[in-house]
Amino acid sequence: MDPTALPLYHIPTNYQDWRTKMREYLLKEGSWYNIIKFFSDQPNHDDYKTWKDKNAKALHAIQDACGPNMPVQILALTSAKHAWETLAKLITFKQREITPGDPRSINPLLDVNAGYYISETTNPPTWIPQPNLNTWLLSYEPPKDFTPLVSAIKEGDWNTVSAFISKDGKILTSIISSDGSTPIHEAATAHQTEMAQRLVQKMSEEDLEIQSSNGHTPLHDVAHVGSTPIARLLVQKNKKLVQIPSAIGSIPVALASASGNKDTTRYLYHCTPIELLYPESGMSGFVLLQYCITNRMLGFKKIYEMKLTHIYAMECINCIFKEIPTTDLSQFSDNVLSLTLVSAVENGIEEFVAKIVEAHPASLMSVDNKGRNLMMLAVASRQEKIFKLMLKYERYGKANITDYKYNNTLHWAGMPPPPQQLARISGAALQMQRELQWFKEVESKVQPSFWDYPNSDGDTPREVFTKNHEQLRKDGEQWMKETATSCTVVCALLITMMFAAAFTVPGGNSDDGLPLFRRKKAFITFIISDAISLFSSSTSVLMFLGILTSRYAEDDFLESLPKKMIIGLSTLFLSIAAMMVAFCASIIIMLHGRLSVIVPVCLLAGIPVSLFVILQFPLLVEIFISTYFGIFSMKKKPNYKIE
Repeated sequence: MDPTALPLYHIPTNYQDWRTKMREYLLKEGSWYNIIKFFSDQPNHDDYKTWKDKNAKALHAIQDACGPNMPVQILALTSAKHAWETLAKLITFKQREITPGDPRSINPLLDVNAGYYISETTNPPTWIPQPNLNTWLLSYEPPKDFTPLVSAIKEGDWNTVSAFISKDGKILTSIISSDGSTPIHEAATAHQTEMAQRLVQKMSEEDLEIQSSNGHTPLHDVAHVGSTPIARLLVQKNKKLVQIPSAIGSIPVALASASGNKDTTRYLYHCTPIELLYPESGMSGFVLLQYCITNRMLGFKKIYEMKLTHIYAMECINCIFKEIPTTDLSQFSDNVLSLTLVSAVENGIEEFVAKIVEAHPASLMSVDNKGRNLMMLAVASRQEKIFKLMLKYERYGKANITDYKYNNTLHWAGMPPPPQQLARISGAALQMQRELQWFKEVESKVQPSFWDYPNSDGDTPREVFTKNHEQLRKDGEQWMKETATSCTVVCALLITMMFAAAFTVPGGNSDDGLPLFRRKKAFITFIISDAISLFSSSTSVLMFLGILTSRYAEDDFLESLPKKMIIGLSTLFLSIAAMMVAFCASIIIMLHGRLSVIVPVCLLAGIPVSLFVILQFPLLVEIFISTYFGIFSMKKKPNYKIE
């Protein structure tokens, strides 16, 4: 019998007759046994091909027999058994529950699993439920009369909205947009708090549970856009809203955290039963925690909680790695373990890297999709702690490995660094110095033969460094010149003042040309301070002139230019300090004994100088530390232990 002889044009009027005749046809063709047996048990490799042919034949017969009115839930199925069972489930619905064009018809279908199909992911296949995309083809074209209503809601025009409600009270729960939204959905999305308040007053608790085509209640929309006042209105009216999941299983608090809405997340978290966030209740707790970390929702006690999180993370890591020796990692070590380790290296999580390498030494051979090993990743990411850790393993001691493009570790030291690493260093010159320190350090760890080793583009490591740091070198040159020029102007003013002050002593001179107050201690202090200020500012000018006339080669940024800047700034600060001492000594000489005037004047005179030192002294400290105590010369106790 031809299976299309009795097409299923009318559901469910002739379904039982159709089912009987279709079963007889499948039995005759030998496909009925296939439908009953397979799908519940995973097919083995031997008879998979036979099953696949029969499954395709049976599925084709069922779909053909459905005729032109075939339900969309059957269209994308790949399993004949599931098509048979889905069709039976569809028949159980009342006609009014499956409204063509109404997105809310999807929900009862999902409740009985009729909105799912089975996909083949391997050969032989592994059966995994996937959302049936055809269920989302149900669309709704809103009446044109609702367009003014939607506009009025978004604009907060209550008079217009009230007129619609007075005309038809059912409008409160009607779909007024193509995504299945009701008026309260639109008000929530538009941040119209007053509008939402008036709508909520006219709605029942059950009305607020209406879901749009994507399974969103009004509270889901509020969580997505981040309107905490409207969230309070909805939760106060119906506390069950915080527990209702969307079509993909997200409860409102998880959606709020994923959208980065901190205040709304905080409010909904306190309203959500903690049981819904437990692992056994689904993924909501995991999603909430993940996005709270990703979006930096750290609460008020940030420092304490960050430290506490670090401690808990280490305890979690310890628990995980206690299980590794007894776990077979071969099935995922090339994927999950490697990707996790690569991510940890790129983010500089030394404790995790040390633990995983200690528990699973073979992970040292992990590479990323560019063929870069852990040493290259540490250098490319400028993670000095991971770099030092990798050096502790002899097999990586010289880092003599290349990636897929024949770049060795020294090539990656010449690549541009991650922007967030450079942003931590002030001034282009110091950034250039840090890059040179990295290059020199890596150069000392690789074999000399790798210094001139060309990559696939024919570039040696030094050429790669020069190409990728040319702009940074120019920026560093400009930064050095601008800083030196500004400081030179200050030094020139100091020289002028101190030189003139040496010949215009306070109190004047006697007839024989000697200073009148030459025997006072304050006068001796004045002369010594004046001389120190003059000599220091002169030295500072010479250093800054040396910077201005430098050739600005790459290697000059490593030590030559920074040392000149250190000497110049140090002598400048010394000159300023000595100038203030000379000024105070001069005031004491001229206003001898009048402390009520001397003390305030000296204190006020120190304010502008103090501000200058406060603004510029950190730069001197940073240059000094970077030059004489670089990242590779600092001896720090590691936070890990290698057996």
